[in-house]
Amino acid sequence: MSKGIVLIGMAAAGKTTVGKLLADLRSCPFVDADECIEQQHGARLQHIVDTQGYTAFKRIEEQVLLGIDPSDCVLATGGSAIYSDPAMRHLARLAHVVYLNVPAPILQSRLANADQRGLARKPGQTFESLLAERLPLYQRYAEISVDSQGLSALETARMIVERVR
Repeated sequence: MSKGIVLIGMAAAGKTTVGKLLADLRSCPFVDADECIEQQHGARLQHIVDTQGYTAFKRIEEQVLLGIDPSDCVLATGGSAIYSDPAMRHLARLAHVVYLNVPAPILQSRLANADQRGLARKPGQTFESLLAERLPLYQRYAEISVDSQGLSALETARMIVERVR
């Protein structure tokens, strides 16, 4: 099989939804990094951020990502994965890194529950400033960028399959 695929992008970009479809199309396993964090720490992401803090959460996320081998799967990362250069270099060595680029208004409309979702951000940080902070990092680490506006999740997954061939 060819290299695995790692999906990066903001919360609500569709990484999990597209990732599951992509894994089906490629007949390979799907791994959700956020679920791995929750399983390893026995708590929801938001609880980890609330009780241990933003900085500790990023360290936890980095350690989990460094422990994943994405070479034969589709991996959906958390939106904050791009804060760890060691983790992103590790993932990029073993898989195609694909950025799901979704316009801010669409992301915001999907994130009505941002305070319960485990959105890793500094206390009081607005969504707009978070997106502005992350955008250059998504662009830096992406081997492929996919604009999924106007596409269904399945159309997006099919586009990714074509782009990684």
